[in-house]
Amino acid sequence: MIRFFFIVLAAQFAATISAVEPFEPFLKEHCVRCHGPEKEKGDLRIDQLSRDFKAGIDGHFWAEVVNRINSGEMPPEDEPQPEIFTK
Repeated sequence: MIRFFFIVLAAQFAATISAVEPFEPFLKEHCVRCHGPEKEKGDLRIDQLSRDFKAGIDGHFWAEVVNRINSGEMPPEDEPQPEIFTK
């Protein structure tokens, strides 16, 4: 089951992050401002989630992140939108 979430997560992030915009810079630009050390909206700190997808740590949080992006809830309309969303 956890492996399934990682496959879905990887596919979703691959679809939203271009080769020019690696994973960490994307998170810093679009997520950490509201889900990081300065703010902790929704009781979520993206900067503290494990990036070790193979081990499965924090997989349930990453799955929720993907769900909220897919639903259009994140990023909020008043925040900068990733280029893939504005095309």
